[in-house]
Formats: sequence, C-alpha cells, structure tokens
Amino acid sequence: MLTIVIIYFNSLILGNLKAYYRTTGDEENLEMVEKVSPVAWINVNLNGTYNFTFEQKVINIAEILSPLIGNTRNVKK
Repeated sequence: MLTIVIIYFNSLILGNLKAYYRTTGDEENLEMVEKVSPVAWINVNLNGTYNFTFEQKVINIAEILSPLIGNTRNVKK
C-alpha cells in the first residue's frame, strides 16, 4: 500500500511539472521531467512515526512545487 501511495504522490508531482513546463514552453526541463520515474522513493522519508488521520491539512501540490518552479500560478490545486 505504501508503494502505491509513493508512486501516486510522485506521479502527481511529475504530472504537474510536465503541465507547467509544457505551458511555459520550457522544453529543456520538460524533457528532463519526462525521464524521471515515479517509482523513485528517495524524496520520501521512510523513517519516523506517521499519523494518517484526516484531521490534518490537505496536501497542497502548489506549495510542494513552488520551490521547483518558483511560483504557483500555473499549477493545478
């Protein structure tokens, strides 16, 4: 189950990055993102204790992507 969540999370990030780079015409970064596998898990911290309750704030993909693209104007929320 955790593997599925990691792949989904990575696919969501990569899909939004591809859409952003396609919209902005940034072919170099688009080409790079298309080579990244959503199966990678190095960006996920697997150590620690996790709480999967629904009381927590919903993940904002625009906040996650903002350090990568510098803004959140063209990112789906």
